[in-house]
Amino acid sequence: WVAIELDDSGFVRALCAASFGELLSGCADARHIGVDIPIGLTDASPRTADQAARDFLVGKASSVFNAPVRAALVANTYDEAQAIPRRHTGKGLSRQSYGLFEKIREVDAHKSDTRIFEAHPELCFRHLNGGPIAHSKHSWGGSQQRRDALERGGVLLPNSLGDADVVPVDDVLDAAVVAWTAR
Repeated sequence: WVAIELDDSGFVRALCAASFGELLSGCADARHIGVDIPIGLTDASPRTADQAARDFLVGKASSVFNAPVRAALVANTYDEAQAIPRRHTGKGLSRQSYGLFEKIREVDAHKSDTRIFEAHPELCFRHLNGGPIAHSKHSWGGSQQRRDALERGGVLLPNSLGDADVVPVDDVLDAAVVAWTAR
């Protein structure tokens, strides 16, 4: 887990943690905590928020996947996880979604913490940038466009993030824009 902490002046620190609970412990004084993990899972249907995000992100709709139905979180295998939403919604589950089950469970365990909200980095970047970001977040141009947008938004990331220096650049930038949104 990686998080960026901001105050009214800008960057405060980067945090890395092995679990979401550990990350929350490091953010005890935070007023708002944005997280790039599905929150508010439904019992039987795809979330309207996921479709609305895809509709808004023309050209980048593939960056939004359907969150699993709550019942699927008990699955122990991908095949089992696939069968549950098919019974409820008629649609399967992406491997990406299944790969996030453990993190979804971690965040879900803290659902009573009203400081926590879901944020989608591509939506946040689009808002911050005043329009779409042209390049993929995995490309050099895309990372530079995202960093430029963050700087225009008052988030100047230092050259060294301490323990977070080992985190992939796109994850740091996503954490930074989610922090911008939280701020």
